[in-house]
Amino acid sequence: MSKDHPTRDHYRKFLPSGLEQHHRDLLRRYFGEGESVWMETFRSLMKVSNMVQALSEKGLDKHGMSMAKIRMLFMLLMRDEEGMLPSELSRLQGVMPNTISSLIASLREAGMIAQVAHPSDRRKRIIKITDAGRAMLTDLGPHQRNFVQMMFENFSDDEVHQFSLLINKLIGNVQGLLCKEGDDSKDKEVTTTQPDQQPS
Repeated sequence: MSKDHPTRDHYRKFLPSGLEQHHRDLLRRYFGEGESVWMETFRSLMKVSNMVQALSEKGLDKHGMSMAKIRMLFMLLMRDEEGMLPSELSRLQGVMPNTISSLIASLREAGMIAQVAHPSDRRKRIIKITDAGRAMLTDLGPHQRNFVQMMFENFSDDEVHQFSLLINKLIGNVQGLLCKEGDDSKDKEVTTTQPDQQPS
């Protein structure tokens, strides 16, 4: 392992020992014995998500990067030939246009992305990844692999496979909720904009 790569101890010092007992007791008190298991699992999931985010941001900050910047570079890498509009990046990353503008300005200043003229609309600019952006993703690859390997160091191959199945099942449930939320919003919009329309 390269001396430039973070060590296991570097990551481990940020990890707490586990859920505190008084938090378990509070969950049982307010949600009941059975429901507290679901709430505790949800709390653990959110806790892991926050810790992974914090550790990732801390490691990337040393390279002048962030998770948002990395996500943008990966999106642009997947659309390497045609590039992407800022509005597309904003929608896919789920952030406001002014946030995307800030990310674009930062990555452009670092030489990792470039803005080029739109082929059919001179008012628009296409964002494309540069060689420097590709090189950054390549350089960060070993750090990311090392981090992921340490997260799963006590997992067997079967456990990782089972975990992957469960996570994908959970993702499917959440995506279903998002779709339902979107459908509900459309229904409300129709009701609001067309109050006098009667069903046929």
